[in-house]
Amino acid sequence: MQVLLDNIIYSLQKSGGASVVWTEHLKRLVSNDNYDLRFIEYSNADENIFRRSLNLPDILIERRSSIGLKLFRYIDVKSQIEENHLFHSSHYRIDKNPSAKNVTTVHDFVYEKYVSGFRQKVHSIQKWHAIRKADAVICISESTKRDLLTYLPDVNENKVYVVHNGVNSLFRKMKTAEYKLKLPFETNEYAIYVGSRHVPYKNFATVIKICKQLKTPLVMVGGEYMGDKETAFLTDQLGSGHFICLRGTSNEDLNELYNRACILLYPSLYEGFGIPVIEAQRCGCPVLCMESSSIPEIVGDSELCMPIDSSIEGICSRIEELIRNTSFLEKETAKGLENSKRFSWDKTYKQTTDVYRLLMCK
Repeated sequence: MQVLLDNIIYSLQKSGGASVVWTEHLKRLVSNDNYDLRFIEYSNADENIFRRSLNLPDILIERRSSIGLKLFRYIDVKSQIEENHLFHSSHYRIDKNPSAKNVTTVHDFVYEKYVSGFRQKVHSIQKWHAIRKADAVICISESTKRDLLTYLPDVNENKVYVVHNGVNSLFRKMKTAEYKLKLPFETNEYAIYVGSRHVPYKNFATVIKICKQLKTPLVMVGGEYMGDKETAFLTDQLGSGHFICLRGTSNEDLNELYNRACILLYPSLYEGFGIPVIEAQRCGCPVLCMESSSIPEIVGDSELCMPIDSSIEGICSRIEELIRNTSFLEKETAKGLENSKRFSWDKTYKQTTDVYRLLMCK
């Protein structure tokens, strides 16, 4: 099967969830001899940290200049391939070649829900065009599929497939003797938060309120650079020395941070999937989250998945119960470990290529 893959995501972001998904797919695809692969890629792709981890044969890559990318990122491709082939773009583009069968992956509807103005309009025009023109649409959760059919009720539901994201197999429960990081907090003393702190729907304000009320130290991983103003605010709320922010954290270190945390605080109000939920569960770290968007679908059966109108007092009471009640903690940990087995990048890859084969057989 001839497959043309559009690596444009590597030129649009230097890291990020969409890059992770695309990289995990390509890693597996290039090792399968059943596919005759070609790639479209731009000259600045190596600025993406995930692209640098890939070993793609140069002979298979059509390299294009990244000059003018701000404009032509929105322009569809027209390949010169004469035979029937499949085209899969990493970011909402279509191959206009009549010989192409097009696949597009939809991660979420953040722009439609939380962004306004010109940026939202341009993004949505491109995304909706790709969805409507695609022969198959892959959504990373049932929640994202519901959003798609809400915003685009004219789209044929039969061409929309749900393929859940996976999780890196590196995430696992560790033995205490394996711990290497020097942290200012004791094991099981701190809460962990992963992701952006400044995007409103991530609901980081709730994390601060929880840690303040419980007097729990906070380890923040990733997200934005912490400036003096934010540092002063967190010092006022949590106390000096009761928080740290770690950026550029490797998966190996993140694995240990999950293992040593008492809980992952993930009160996001909207996620297309929510990979940190599964990462934490694989490490035996309980997850406090909200009954919103994809989260109930991903987290599984959990008494720590709270209604979005829960009070801070109610949330903190549930966390205190978890800390006090050993059987509750063990039950939540066991359920999380079992739930996390549902997700793997190998499974994601198989289901994605199942869509490929189904499409090319039509």
